[in-house]
Amino acid sequence: MCADLTLSYHSFPFYPTNNLTTLSNMVSGIIVVNKSSAPISVFVSKYSNSKGDDSWFTLGPGASDTWGRSGWELVAFKNHDDSDRAGVYVHANHAVTFNSLHSITIA
Repeated sequence: MCADLTLSYHSFPFYPTNNLTTLSNMVSGIIVVNKSSAPISVFVSKYSNSKGDDSWFTLGPGASDTWGRSGWELVAFKNHDDSDRAGVYVHANHAVTFNSLHSITIA
């Protein structure tokens, strides 16, 4: 079953406001921010960084993390029981904000 997914794309200098440095100051990478009220599992492909880790990681509510990548990557999310997933393709030096499986923002 396909669910509706709302995606938003913002150009620089918009980025999530939290304890992150500005995107222009970061070395090639993708920032993932969990703006939901629950932990979420996140995966970032490693097409542009063969030494990167493409395992699933848990990102707590309000937490963020950065993946060292330099090109186009898939950022995917799954819920706690893996009954639903969503994802976006994004280029390095962007932030992906997870609001819900049906609302993912790219900045």
